[in-house]
Amino acid sequence: MTLKATGVVPGIPDMICLYNGKPVGIEFKTNAGRTSPAQEQVHQVWQGAGIEVYLVRDETTFQQLIKTILS
Repeated sequence: MTLKATGVVPGIPDMICLYNGKPVGIEFKTNAGRTSPAQEQVHQVWQGAGIEVYLVRDETTFQQLIKTILS
């Protein structure tokens, strides 16, 4: 509830970056972590609108993704 009071919307990816002028969503999870129904719904809507959403489970994957976004 504390995050909701600060304006956080359920399901929105943890990080949003711009890649070639388009938003890219990045969701961080542990190896055992699962996306919530709200996250799955938002990811589907975003992907349907042509916005890429990535699920990142480790630092190496994150570094590779950021390198791709920045290049």
